[in-house]
Amino acid sequence: MKVLIVEDSLLQATSIKILLKRYEISNVYTASNGEEAIKICQNHNFDLAFCDLQMPQIDGVSLLASSQAMRSIKRVVILSAMASSALESTQNMCVLIGYQHVEVIRKPVKDSHIQRLLSSHSLSNTVNAIQSLPVVLNDKQVQLAFEKNWFVNAYQSQHDVNKTQAVGVELLARLMHPELGLLTPLHFMESVRRLNLLDKLFYNVLEQGLKDISKLREPLGFSINIEQSTLRIDVADKIINLCNEYNVSPSLLTLEITEHETFLLDTK
Repeated sequence: MKVLIVEDSLLQATSIKILLKRYEISNVYTASNGEEAIKICQNHNFDLAFCDLQMPQIDGVSLLASSQAMRSIKRVVILSAMASSALESTQNMCVLIGYQHVEVIRKPVKDSHIQRLLSSHSLSNTVNAIQSLPVVLNDKQVQLAFEKNWFVNAYQSQHDVNKTQAVGVELLARLMHPELGLLTPLHFMESVRRLNLLDKLFYNVLEQGLKDISKLREPLGFSINIEQSTLRIDVADKIINLCNEYNVSPSLLTLEITEHETFLLDTK
């Protein structure tokens, strides 16, 4: 397990390293600010990163939203003594832009926190191993997935080429199967098509995205794939009504018209 600690307090960083060493985790890198962390992320990938929010130069929020960190880090632990509302906002941002697992820990980090994180990491590895199996769901399984609300969203960040911060997110359909783990459209889209449930999936993804985006303090642009078959006269009214329901400006939304082959290639 490879870990990055981004913390401007040497005492706090050392304390976390000592706790990790108790569990035989010694492949640990440290950075005292976001700028140092970005340089490290350019050359390394990490299973887990502890990140303080209040740091000099590049702060924790800007670091986590950077393309370098997002490519390098799988799971994030946000460290701070800030108010819970600010922490929740940052946690929501990290989830939206695609981090696999995001947790908030109020300083100081304790042994019980490390135990919980390691248990979560072990469970996630098991799920990922199951996910790699070449499985395609049949129609009954997909129908059950709609009934049981197993469809979830993944969020792929979108970046301005001139900035390190994310400027928006793409909403992607996923299916969280209780036994098979997190599945991409490759595993379920053909059944969705056969069952004529493309519209239902589209509005499912859209509404989940609006729920999540409405929790953010700052507006964030977002896009969603839509097939030509879903484009009808009433689609604009339905989308605007949903946006108004969650108090999200429709101007933040971009619809990307696509063919079904594009959905099947979505395995990010």
